[in-house]
Amino acid sequence: MGETKRVLAIGAHPDDLEIGCGGTLLKMSHSGYKLRGLILTRGEMGGDPSVRGETALVAATIIGFDQLQVLDLKDTHLSRQAAVVFQWIEKAIGEFRPNLILTHSQNDYHPDHETVHRVTMAAARNFSSILCFESPSATGQFQPDFFVDVSPFVDTKLLAISEHRDQSKKDYLSPRQILAKLIFRGSQGRVEYAEGFEAIRLLSSSWGEL
Repeated sequence: MGETKRVLAIGAHPDDLEIGCGGTLLKMSHSGYKLRGLILTRGEMGGDPSVRGETALVAATIIGFDQLQVLDLKDTHLSRQAAVVFQWIEKAIGEFRPNLILTHSQNDYHPDHETVHRVTMAAARNFSSILCFESPSATGQFQPDFFVDVSPFVDTKLLAISEHRDQSKKDYLSPRQILAKLIFRGSQGRVEYAEGFEAIRLLSSSWGEL
């Protein structure tokens, strides 16, 4: 048997990973990949941080994370904490030694998302496979060039997102909007449902195929 592939997913807030790449992570988990997640804040600007941190952990069990770490950096102020963000991301990379990293795109209006992208690129400068996922605050410049067929995992992705109950009034978390995005990206990828990514670097021999 070959080496178990390791995937590190990095997000700014609870629910970012489920929304942006939950289906892909589910597919990887079902394929035997080892998953680790790093969330930089507890999202206190969008709800009760204790609740949001706990729901992130519950959603992580649905996704199939082997480990999820939720930090307590200041929500909406990550750009002012970039050095600390770098230290945490570099530490996670050094300890876990992932084959593939999933993180935010630079084409995103949310300053925390942009900061996480920029800092991840610096911390992962020597890594060969990095994919950037789409968030509800992605700009029109977000142009995916890599698509993952997540059709068998749509219901479970929606279940994981639904665990973030304190965020349920936000339109972008409604099943209707989530499904619409999956259908749109699926049409681009010529499958029923897909998640789209911007491939910064992608060496298939290092992390496998989906």
